[in-house]
Amino acid sequence: MRRKGIRIAALASTLCIAPSWVAAATPKVATPDFAEIPRNGRILVPAAMGMPPDILGRGASESFGDADAKGRALRVWPARATSTPDDRTSQEVALAENSFELGANLGLVSVGARVSADERRRVLRTSVYHVSRVDTLVREGPAATDAPFVAVRVLYGWAFHRLVEGDQRTFTASMAARLQKEVGLQAQASRSGLSVKQVMIGLDTPASGTEFITSVEQALRSLRPASSGPVPIFVEYEALRATRVPRIRWAREPFVPGDWTLAEVQVTIAESKKNGDSWDAGGGLPDPLVQLEIGGRRVETMRKSDACEATFKPGRRITLGEVLQLRLIVYDKDVMFDDYVGEAEAHLMLDGGMDAAEPIVLRTSGALRQATIRFEPVGGRGQSSTDAGQSCLNETTYLCHALAALWHFELGGYPVLKKGLGYHQAARLGGGPPMSGDVGHFRSIAHRLAAVDVRRSGLQEAQQGATADASTASRWP
Repeated sequence: MRRKGIRIAALASTLCIAPSWVAAATPKVATPDFAEIPRNGRILVPAAMGMPPDILGRGASESFGDADAKGRALRVWPARATSTPDDRTSQEVALAENSFELGANLGLVSVGARVSADERRRVLRTSVYHVSRVDTLVREGPAATDAPFVAVRVLYGWAFHRLVEGDQRTFTASMAARLQKEVGLQAQASRSGLSVKQVMIGLDTPASGTEFITSVEQALRSLRPASSGPVPIFVEYEALRATRVPRIRWAREPFVPGDWTLAEVQVTIAESKKNGDSWDAGGGLPDPLVQLEIGGRRVETMRKSDACEATFKPGRRITLGEVLQLRLIVYDKDVMFDDYVGEAEAHLMLDGGMDAAEPIVLRTSGALRQATIRFEPVGGRGQSSTDAGQSCLNETTYLCHALAALWHFELGGYPVLKKGLGYHQAARLGGGPPMSGDVGHFRSIAHRLAAVDVRRSGLQEAQQGATADASTASRWP
C-alpha cells in the first residue's frame, strides 16, 4: 500500500536508491547420514549448566541423553578420579556437527545437565578458556551399563562462550563457514538474523565490554576469575564401542544470480617451469601475478612473492548473471619480463544447483596445477544490485526508486546509508519528523555514493594495476 507523505526521487532511473530484497530459493536439506565414532574415540564438549558433580563415570547416549528408558542415570563406573594441575589459556571455534555435540552445546544455555537435541536447531560456539586442573576417571571393574559414551575427563578453570543459534533454514552451511572466520562474530550473526548468547563460567561478570572479546589477549585483559575458584568448563567423553551418531543436516545455500563477494582465490603452481628450469635465478620460487576475468572482463589483479601456493582474499563485491565465465591468467612476476605460468577456466550456469559454500574448481593448463575460486553472499544471501524499492525514514517520508547495492555500500566497515538513517531517526530529533534539511542531506549522500559505485570497478582496476606494476620502471612517466 502506498504511503502518504513526501516522495523523494533520489536519482534518475540509472542511479536510483532504495532497498529491495529478493526472496531466495528455499534451501534444500541434505539427506541425513551418520558420523562414525570409533571405539575409544574422544569428544570434548562444554560443561552444561547444572552439571552433576559426579559426572565422571556417567554414560551418555548418541543424542547426549544421560538416562535409560526408565529414567535411571547411566552410571558406567563410580566417580573416582585422579587430579593433575594445569595452566593453559586457549580459544576455539566449534560447530555442532552431530546430535551429541548439538545436545552438549545447547546445555550451555539451558538449566539441567541434558537438553533435547532438536534436529531443527543449529549451533556454532566460540570459546576463550583457561584450564587450571584436569580430573581423569579411574576405571574400576567392568562397565555397569552398555552406554555408548562415558565421561572420562573433566577440565576445570574458567570459560567465556558465545553461542550462535539458528534453525536449519536460516543457519546454512555457507553461513556457518563464514562465521567461523568472522572476527566480529556477534555483529555478523545478528545481521544474519541469528541468536547470539554469551555464557561466562567461573568468571566475575564484568559491567560491559564483553562484546569486544575475540581473542585470548582481550579475555585476559577484560575478564576476572571468580573468587570461588575453578569450576568444570569442559567434559571429555570416550566411545566404549564403535558408534554411529546422526550428523547435523545443514541446509545448502543455492548459488544463484545476484550480488556476491569474491571471497577467495587459490592457485597452485608447479615447482619448476615445464622445461625443468627454476622460476627465478638461484632456484627461487615464483612470484605469482594472478589476473581474474569474469565474462571476458578483468575484475581483479592479485600478487604474491616467493610462493608456489597462493591464497588471495579480495573481498570485493561482484554482480553475477545466469552464465558465469571465469578465467584466471597466471604469470611469474619479474623485474624485466613476466614468465607465463598458465591459465584456468570454468563455465557455469547459476541455476541454484550448486552450493554457495563449495569452491569452484577451474580447469588448468600449463604449469598451473590447481585453481579454485569461492564466492560468499553479500549481507547473508545473494541479491540483485539493480532491485529497487522504498526506504521509510518515518511514517510519512521515504526514498524510492533506488539500487539495493547502495544500502550495502560500506566505508570503514560501516554501511553508510544505514548509519545516516540512524543519526536522523525521529527519536533523535525531539520526536518530530525529519526536517527538509535532513532529508536533503541524506539524499545528497545517496547521490554521491551512487556516483562512486558506478565508478568503483574502474577505480579498483586502476588501483590494482598500479600496485601490480609499481616495480616496473617503464610504466612510470
